[in-house]
Amino acid sequence: MKESIRLIRPFLRGLPLIILSIVITVLMAKKYLTYVTPLYESTVKIKLADLTQGLSNNNLFKDFDVFASTNKIAAEIELMKSSSLLDKTTEKLHFNSELYRVGSVMNQELYLDAPIVINTLSFAHYLDVKIGINVLSENTFSIKAPEEELVNGTFGDTVTLSHGSILIYKNEQLLADKPNTDLVGNYEYIKMGNEKLIIKVKKNLDVIPADKDVPVISIIYKSAIPQKSADFVNRLAQVYIEDYIESKFKAAETTVEFLDERIQEVSTELNRSDSKIENYKNGKGIIDLRQESETDLRKIAQLKIQLANIKISLEAMQELEDNLRDDDKNFLLKAPN
Repeated sequence: MKESIRLIRPFLRGLPLIILSIVITVLMAKKYLTYVTPLYESTVKIKLADLTQGLSNNNLFKDFDVFASTNKIAAEIELMKSSSLLDKTTEKLHFNSELYRVGSVMNQELYLDAPIVINTLSFAHYLDVKIGINVLSENTFSIKAPEEELVNGTFGDTVTLSHGSILIYKNEQLLADKPNTDLVGNYEYIKMGNEKLIIKVKKNLDVIPADKDVPVISIIYKSAIPQKSADFVNRLAQVYIEDYIESKFKAAETTVEFLDERIQEVSTELNRSDSKIENYKNGKGIIDLRQESETDLRKIAQLKIQLANIKISLEAMQELEDNLRDDDKNFLLKAPN
């Protein structure tokens, strides 16, 4: 018993330190979770076109089709991650402009709930540069660009900076819907260039196949704003579908143009060949006996029909004449009838 107590005595001496460490760790973790920015994840699934079904199996497009295939899932994933599709997606969503509300501990990104709206003019010099905006009152604000003096402005008026202009006005719709929204405060605005924006988007984007044998792709995007992540995956899926349809139309148009050209060439060649054959027959005096015989027989048949019609008309006239000569006294009465 004494030996057991001697062995656990060092642990009993350090027990208060262990408990204190656990309490401090829990409090630090709780504090961290209070200020850390959570990431929301949105997912959209797209079924790829299958060559064994639908119009994609049409022989007319088989040689031109480069997108629709159950064996090219990896290629479709790389296509969705391409800068071309991502650029079209971000262009519609205006992801290149970000506005943050500056806090004492952390900055909060504002997406659709921003109380101010910013439009930039001739802003190429300030790309990827953070600009501070301090809203002083309901009508005035100040702007501080790096290495430039503080500039004051009024909502609705264009403010001229050293290398560009910026227009800031209040989001009246949001302020009317949410009257408790705090307008006054410090903000941070950044307008990213296309290259930096694509890098940021790719960092939060993940495109994975549902299964290697199933032509279904999942588009996953992570963002601190749930609406932003949902908007991005929906828009990327729409852009991908539009790009696929456009490629199909181009393939169809190319095929139709090619077939029209070939038909025109073949038709011209056939007409030229017919003319050569006809000229050769006329020059050599060649007669198609079968065709000529059919033509002569057709003429003879028409003459026989005309002869039969003449005979019928002659018989009718003869019968009328005989009828009139039967009674001379009633000739005048019969003549009008």
